[in-house]
Amino acid sequence: MAAVPNAGRSDVAASSADPTRAAEKVAEAAMSAVTVQDRKKVLKSSIGTKNTAVHDHMEKNTSLACNPTELARAAGAGKLDDMVAILDGGVDVNGETEFGGSALVFAASKGKLSAVKFLLERGADPTASTKGGRSALHAAAEKNMGKTVEALVEAGAKLEAIDRDGCTPLIVAAAADAHKGVAALAAAGANLEATDSSEHADTALLAAARLGCVKAARVLCEAGADFYKTGKDSSRAFDAARQCTSAKKSAKMYDLLLEVSLDREDEDEDDSD
Repeated sequence: MAAVPNAGRSDVAASSADPTRAAEKVAEAAMSAVTVQDRKKVLKSSIGTKNTAVHDHMEKNTSLACNPTELARAAGAGKLDDMVAILDGGVDVNGETEFGGSALVFAASKGKLSAVKFLLERGADPTASTKGGRSALHAAAEKNMGKTVEALVEAGAKLEAIDRDGCTPLIVAAAADAHKGVAALAAAGANLEATDSSEHADTALLAAARLGCVKAARVLCEAGADFYKTGKDSSRAFDAARQCTSAKKSAKMYDLLLEVSLDREDEDEDDSD
């Protein structure tokens, strides 16, 4: 972890006659800190001063030490003007937020396409992720934001990035029945047969079948997902569909898989003629 910038009591004392300037010095140090924890240490140090004027000023401006979080809040609300002001103030576009990850990840999780595009234009890292491995692409795909997925992929987001559960964005989207996200990822060339690290070692199609995510499963089948691939427990898509806890979803999934199976048999027969 990078050292916390030295902008605590010594700087405050040196500028005690000008509390606003003292606060500005602390803010500058806070914004240059790498992590949220470091920024809070800088702020706590400054608030600990006995100079009442400086203490009061900094206590009213605690957001100065968490600007990446303020950037994320603005991005999540789609407030581009606020984002411009915050970034122009010197905030790191890739700084860690209190929500985990960068402002880009947060904006993607809220489905704010305009904010995502703006952050990318301002240098946001499309491959950045939370400590749990969730990237902006995971977030956008899970939220069924097809256009946001496309923008992130075009910017260089990793199609096969995995989170702490070993899930790629495609598997996450399939498990959420986010068919637009699935379609965008499949069109971009995502590996349809990648498996997660669960006890089943599910592919996107197996995960969708197991959870009764019919829309996502249909898109995966149309994209050419291996209908007969088995997971770690030797389950194929039909077997996974039977394990769905919802009888209604299980029946719909089974009907879809049967339909796809018959269509593929017809295609095979046509090819052999």
